[in-house]
Amino acid sequence: MISDDLVARQIYPELAYHRRDITFFYADKKVGSETFPSLPESEASYVVLLMEGGLRREIYNGTVDRESVLAFFSRHVPRKQPAELREEMVHDILYENASDSKPALVLVYRSNPPYSPAANEFFWLAQDPAAAGLLLVQTEADSVAGAELLGRLGLNSANVTFPLAFVLESHQPFPHVFRCEEKINRKSLRSCVERHKSGKIVRMTISEPAPIVIADMAVRKVVTTTFPQEISNANTSVLLSITPPLESCCWRFAAAFRLLASRIVRNADGEKGLRFAEIDPTRNEVPDVGEGDNFPQVRLYLKESVSACARVIPYTGKLEQGAILEFLTAHGLLPGSRPPKEDL
Repeated sequence: MISDDLVARQIYPELAYHRRDITFFYADKKVGSETFPSLPESEASYVVLLMEGGLRREIYNGTVDRESVLAFFSRHVPRKQPAELREEMVHDILYENASDSKPALVLVYRSNPPYSPAANEFFWLAQDPAAAGLLLVQTEADSVAGAELLGRLGLNSANVTFPLAFVLESHQPFPHVFRCEEKINRKSLRSCVERHKSGKIVRMTISEPAPIVIADMAVRKVVTTTFPQEISNANTSVLLSITPPLESCCWRFAAAFRLLASRIVRNADGEKGLRFAEIDPTRNEVPDVGEGDNFPQVRLYLKESVSACARVIPYTGKLEQGAILEFLTAHGLLPGSRPPKEDL
């Protein structure tokens, strides 16, 4: 028999939602004594937890309010704890877990003091059977691991509303991210997980924040979201450097590429105009860049007429100024003069 007490009717479905293998009873003193003769003598109300099949019984005779009962529940019922994201885990959950087909559900929160209601909601989701098969990971946005994760996904913490949750599938060269767009609570998190399982959630594009474009910059920085405008659909030909900034060989090339661009007089409005651009392939999705590709890479997006789409021509020559200038000259983008050969 379940009491009509309002608090009990609120607590019962909340507990039952998370653990369907447990039977819950809320009983007043009279009913409790009749059903469970071993109840201690007291005028208090009771919350009684029975494991399925009567294999285990726990009796609570404290204050019947949500916080107290949930605390009692968490002490006596086996719990699953979400993992705290550590710095050494970031690369693995982004790129290395694809083989075991176990996606991660990630919660990123910001709290001061160090307590987050979202983290509490996330803990209770971990008890839900819907979360089975997921690696549950949580982190504070301002931690070292949290900042690195957000950066690799192109999420600027200054422009993101927290708490933030997403399902993460590790892939090369980019992880697949499915963002939970609703306000973060157990119901929305569970809905996000179920929509991911059924393929009804849209994958998020990995991109750095769009940079401010200065017209006379020698080399324009391009990101995923600006790639069509700046490269594919540009009104001029573009020489693109695809260069990861954290690799030492690419540092030197990036600096030399900018120097080369600054030495060339460009006419961005003309049909034979030429623009220089660069993109970081570790933080942006670049067309036709795949796992195991070597960097730096250079591509020419040749605009042969105003109405035509740019033709993509990979540069396969030496990383030397002279060789690249010859490549541009051969495609009609520069006069026929040949400067001295210099290594890039």
